[in-house]
Amino acid sequence: MSYQAFPDVRDSEALDGGQSESVLDKLHLTRQNQANARPCTSDPVQILYLTKGYTVKLKAGTKKVTLLRFLLAKMVYGREHEGLSLEEFLVIHEVFYQLLESEDPLLSRKWDQSFNKIGIILRAIADTVVFPLVLEDTAREVTKDFLREDPILPKPEAYYGLMGNRDLRSSFKVHFQSSWIPPKKVERYIGVGYKDKGTRRCPELDGSPSWQRVATVLCNQERMVEEAGQASSAHQGGEESTS
Repeated sequence: MSYQAFPDVRDSEALDGGQSESVLDKLHLTRQNQANARPCTSDPVQILYLTKGYTVKLKAGTKKVTLLRFLLAKMVYGREHEGLSLEEFLVIHEVFYQLLESEDPLLSRKWDQSFNKIGIILRAIADTVVFPLVLEDTAREVTKDFLREDPILPKPEAYYGLMGNRDLRSSFKVHFQSSWIPPKKVERYIGVGYKDKGTRRCPELDGSPSWQRVATVLCNQERMVEEAGQASSAHQGGEESTS
């Protein structure tokens, strides 16, 4: 799915160095006058969220800022089928709102301006309904320019390094409880059972003895011949000693 350049990204009033109201105020994400930072109109899945339509679970120890930066970079740098999946789209919103709700002053001091910009971008893609989400070249360049010199967006080489981090890619899971999301088809796993499955016989079609039975008979015959030979040698030796 491709998109035109973000209209809000070009909003100069949002980036006038504080002369106009802050971006968080425009997006109704202020911490002062809201107990919950999640907006009622900008959250693309607000209705599902309020009705328990899905839940996002993060693994213990997951660094939310790192996960946010990774998903943001995937949206900016992803090509064709490398864009944000539906699950990742929901996770980037969930992690973003969790970070906004954090009361850590150090987090706010370090990333507040970055979160302002991410809020504008997430608002611009709030109506997404087709996935994976892949930006058009124009929107991609505008977004890169918008986040230029902002540490929240990793460099391309850093992004591909994060892509190779299996723990980061598997650090979240989205569970859908709504019927409009088709369940993923899971193939049943059928074990081997035993390694000799390929030599199993069909007695009704093949009346020949199995190789195990043939081997057992041959082994018994060889043992009988060997025992007979030993008995004959012992008998001859006894006759010679008697004579």
